[in-house]
Amino acid sequence: MQSPIQQIIEEIKAKKVFRRNKKKIELKILSAILYFHGLSLRKASKFISLFQKISYESIRIYYHRLKRILKPPERKKRRLIAIDETKLKLENKHIFIWSAVDVDTKECLAVWATEGRSSFHAYAFLKEVLRYCENKPEIIVDRGPWYLWALKGWDLIINMKPLEREMQWRDSFLCLREELKGSLTGFLS
Repeated sequence: MQSPIQQIIEEIKAKKVFRRNKKKIELKILSAILYFHGLSLRKASKFISLFQKISYESIRIYYHRLKRILKPPERKKRRLIAIDETKLKLENKHIFIWSAVDVDTKECLAVWATEGRSSFHAYAFLKEVLRYCENKPEIIVDRGPWYLWALKGWDLIINMKPLEREMQWRDSFLCLREELKGSLTGFLS
């Protein structure tokens, strides 16, 4: 079974979305996905430029070419959302990748990349995630202290010790983490 990124790559190649391929197609996809899921053009450009020089205008162009393939999440009632962050070391910098997944549908609601991990980052990320929820869903997070203050302000049900049956979302995050590490180290070569 192909990974989600490989599926997107195959679909893009089949539809001939990009006319020229001076930059790696994975780089174009990652930059467009970061912008699509809430990162500003300038922040996405700064993050991707750690691997290969890229302008924010290029990211805007990639996004507009890919937006026919990438569909935003629907705003609807959600029962359970899993939020996790992972720390990646790239050269001499630490980057934190935040992601949120609807546990029932396995739909990715948001992805962010930040240079820090604080309550403020968690609050801002949660605000972005809740744009796709009509109700106040239960939130599953790890025991990171940065989540406490962020989640208190929203009057949400917080699950900081997930049950064994709800641990399936962890597999999605581990898969995402390994795929990101593989893709990102591929950009460096």
